[in-house]
Amino acid sequence: MTGRSRSVGIGGLVAVAAVLAFVATGSVPVLETSPVDTAAESPDPGPAEVWGTSRQMQQADLLEACMLEHGFPAIRQGIAVGFKVPREQQESYEAALRVCSATVDEALPAPPVLTGRDYYEALVDAAECLRRLGYSIGDPPSPDSFLESLSSNRPPWSPYLDLPDSMSRQAWNEALAACPQPVGR
Repeated sequence: MTGRSRSVGIGGLVAVAAVLAFVATGSVPVLETSPVDTAAESPDPGPAEVWGTSRQMQQADLLEACMLEHGFPAIRQGIAVGFKVPREQQESYEAALRVCSATVDEALPAPPVLTGRDYYEALVDAAECLRRLGYSIGDPPSPDSFLESLSSNRPPWSPYLDLPDSMSRQAWNEALAACPQPVGR
């Protein structure tokens, strides 16, 4: 069995690991893609690692439904979407994936990427929103300290890091739906 891994982004957010494998099903080689096993390393990795954002779940749901309409049932694990594709259906699979990716991107366009002070202010607003939901969120750093962290090798402050590791999937999705996580750099 020879394999090559690659990641495919749907709207830049939904990851799929693809492994080219020749599987003996009679004499038909199969392109096999499978979801990334994010839980393999840790039995309880926390909501951000396993479930992603509610937007990512919506993207995965839309992709799964669209690909099924085109005759390709999905293999799901959280936000990861994979497919088993017979070699003779590779071209139609790729065409369906292009159509479905465009459909997902049109239905759920990517949020704007904020920079610098705009990103900081959006995170401060998100912290206030999360506090209104009853979560204990620490105080943000000063704007200058935050901006400095953006240009360093250390991760910037985010109020979402203060959410409890023990949050249920439902609570995580509800928090993100009420207080969307800004995208920035």
